[in-house]
Amino acid sequence: MFAIAAANMILRKDGNSNLKCCDFLRKNPAQVHLKGATVGLMNPPYSQGTKAHPEQYEILFIEHMLDSLAIGARAAVIVPQSSVTGKSKAEQAYKASIMKKHTLEGV
Repeated sequence: MFAIAAANMILRKDGNSNLKCCDFLRKNPAQVHLKGATVGLMNPPYSQGTKAHPEQYEILFIEHMLDSLAIGARAAVIVPQSSVTGKSKAEQAYKASIMKKHTLEGV
């Protein structure tokens, strides 16, 4: 996704987009939030989460990104439908946490 965004920026001669390519999952969302990111794009790994490894549910990657963005920012995430319907109680709890803090505008 970064490569596409960077190519688009170069082709349009846009030097103001401030694109960053890094592993933000290793960063504290509160610290990233302070940087004022206004757009988030994500395509997290699918079907990695299990009861033994709940930290790898797609919904947690999404929550981390949303918590990292500035207030009023927008995000686009590519995930299978099963990621947001919540198969387990843990996934449903994560989804409820996200919906308390953020707004879903489209599917």
